[in-house]
Amino acid sequence: MNIMAGMRRTLTILSMTIMLFSIGCSNKELPEPREYVEAPAPKVSVGSQPAEVPPGVVRYCWEEPMVTFEQNGPGIDQEGHWYHPSYIAVRQVRSGKWRPCEAEIEREVR
Repeated sequence: MNIMAGMRRTLTILSMTIMLFSIGCSNKELPEPREYVEAPAPKVSVGSQPAEVPPGVVRYCWEEPMVTFEQNGPGIDQEGHWYHPSYIAVRQVRSGKWRPCEAEIEREVR
């Protein structure tokens, strides 16, 4: 009975191999590549006047952080050798923040 199980397994592997080989080596030609058509560009209409801002709406603008650039002069490393650092220290004086945009709101239609 053990021989029959081994024979069945061998036949299964052989038939699967023949089937996969026949699928991969068929006479069918490859399909022709499809032509790709680009979609037309969307029509965008831009009005000449800015949009009306509803009452009570507050617009905010990002205010960039304040930084200073400090050159570090020559110094002595831990071993007592003189060196010049190859970078400039950037120190943040004030962080960036969101604030109401007063100048931009005055130009818009209310």
